[in-house]
Amino acid sequence: MAPSPPPPPPHLVLLPSLGRGHLIPMLELSTRLAARGFIISLLLAPHHSPFARNRLAVESSSLDIRLLELDLPPNDTVNPQIQLNSNAKASNNTNHHLSPLVTLSQTLQRPVETLLAQMFLPGVDEPPPPLCIISDFFLAWTVEVAAKFGIPRINMETSPAYSMNIVDVLWSHLPRTLSRTASGRYVVPGQAKPMVLCASELTPGMAEADESHPKHLLYSRLFATNRQGSWATVSNTFYELEGDHIEQFQSRYAGPVRPVGPLLRLGGGRPASPEIEFLDRQAPGSVVYVSFGSENSISCGETIELALGLEASGKAFLWVLRRPSDVGTGAPGSDFLPDGFSARTGHRGRLVCGWTDQLAVLSHPAVGAFITHCGWNSALEGIACGVPMICWPLYAEQTLNAKFITEEAFCGLRMQKGPSREDIRRVVNGLIDADADAADDGARAVKENARKWKEIAKAAVSEGGSSAKNLDSLVEGILSLQKSKSC
Repeated sequence: MAPSPPPPPPHLVLLPSLGRGHLIPMLELSTRLAARGFIISLLLAPHHSPFARNRLAVESSSLDIRLLELDLPPNDTVNPQIQLNSNAKASNNTNHHLSPLVTLSQTLQRPVETLLAQMFLPGVDEPPPPLCIISDFFLAWTVEVAAKFGIPRINMETSPAYSMNIVDVLWSHLPRTLSRTASGRYVVPGQAKPMVLCASELTPGMAEADESHPKHLLYSRLFATNRQGSWATVSNTFYELEGDHIEQFQSRYAGPVRPVGPLLRLGGGRPASPEIEFLDRQAPGSVVYVSFGSENSISCGETIELALGLEASGKAFLWVLRRPSDVGTGAPGSDFLPDGFSARTGHRGRLVCGWTDQLAVLSHPAVGAFITHCGWNSALEGIACGVPMICWPLYAEQTLNAKFITEEAFCGLRMQKGPSREDIRRVVNGLIDADADAADDGARAVKENARKWKEIAKAAVSEGGSSAKNLDSLVEGILSLQKSKSC
């Protein structure tokens, strides 16, 4: 009698939300789970597919990760709105694309249900029906969808526990109900440490919002559904970085919270590129890298001040330049630089008007500072590469992320809002020159802390590290679902 064939590998469905910043950590989580022997079905909106295919083709070609494109409604309101990110007025610190993306995320529910139904058809055994669905925080409706198919849903957090704890309280309780200090700051209850926020650290409209405010209704529903309906939560952070805040986050969630970050491809090589060739010619720690992420940009006035500040600093720079947020489409970002800027700084600066491999740049020894919008992916890349940050937040929870970087992790300096060229020159020089004998003690401490965090982050994801162990626990929990179904 011939032996029965071995059972197929266990199958998982992963679903990111519509923002690029939410896709990147989901891709890395897919890779890590596939490396543990899972078949991964990654459900993608059409605008995500090219980036995901290119990235996985390079990094994970030997793993069983299947990209399934969702069949979105055939209308003009879906994909074009997703593309508005790069032109939104981020410099005013508005939630410029959060609401459209959250609204558009609802359009994914029907095509997701259609694909899942096909996976559960009788006789379909390749791949076997999924054991669970792992989906983004903003896709809380997947709790209901997973329940329809009798499988659990795992919540995916792509922001730090620190910021999400604060956002939860602010939108659930509303700032207008909170106690105030003598100086007018808001006292945020229920945090791991005493927390006060000034009005400028709130998103626009939050201070006046009442119970009828759309975002109060939205976030109250999202947090309640994710807290009560998720079988577990996986978070792109690591315990050593924000352990107290992770425990505070866990105290409100029914299922276990597993910090498994940084969800980055650390230790890889640096592929050849003009940017890397430029950095190869620079002294260690001498270059300031400037990037506001793939979906953000600053205003025309801020672009000019940044350019003149970099010029005045005398330091080498690598600047990912995008069209300013307050101009129309068509013209490239370089059209809005001061006259003669490129000619005057071309010997020590490089402008990038497209995509660059940010992790490869930040891991290069020539990079000594990172001007960042404090999106959590970028922040984690800075932390994991040991690069001190100059925090220039633009919208949503980025202000809170900047507060965490500068006041909790102590690996960055805060750029004041609407900085002048002199502000920029001073902060850049202070951080690049932080190792000099006459350097400011605060800048020197920031640089030393950044170096320490690099080693701690690396240890967290290495064998036996806290994040590696949490991923082991997550995998064991998921496999227990398979065993319970076979009983």
